Amino acid sequence: MRSKLFVSASRPELFIKALDGQADGLSFDLEDSVREDKKLEMHSQSFEV
Repeated sequence: MRSKLFVSASRPELFIKALDGQADGLSFDLEDSVREDKKLEMHSQSFEV
């Protein structure tokens, strides 16, 4: 793997853009970038992508 893109799970509007990008791999940050009260919702949204 040459490149990996980290995407904040609190920014679902960026998911499709990230998938269309040139990175060899994607990681959705479900911890540090997401408010505690939104983690379950963002976790579900990231799996829908």
